[in-house]
Amino acid sequence: MEVNLLMGGRGEQPGLSQVQDDPPTRLLRAVGNARRTLRAGFTTVRNLGLFVKTGGYLLDVALSKAIDAGWIDGPG
Repeated sequence: MEVNLLMGGRGEQPGLSQVQDDPPTRLLRAVGNARRTLRAGFTTVRNLGLFVKTGGYLLDVALSKAIDAGWIDGPG
């Protein structure tokens, strides 16, 4: 199954939160979204690249490392 989604999004108005929220807020939202994704049964999620600029922060990489380290729950 192929699914395209943004872990840092709110689930409303696609892309709008990407320009309204600062990087730390987006990362915290992504943590919750990663947890919900895992609980929905998805065990693997792949990032196809950054959707928007994040001020030089690689938020997707930080999220992936935190999941791999066991700091937060989420798909690998």
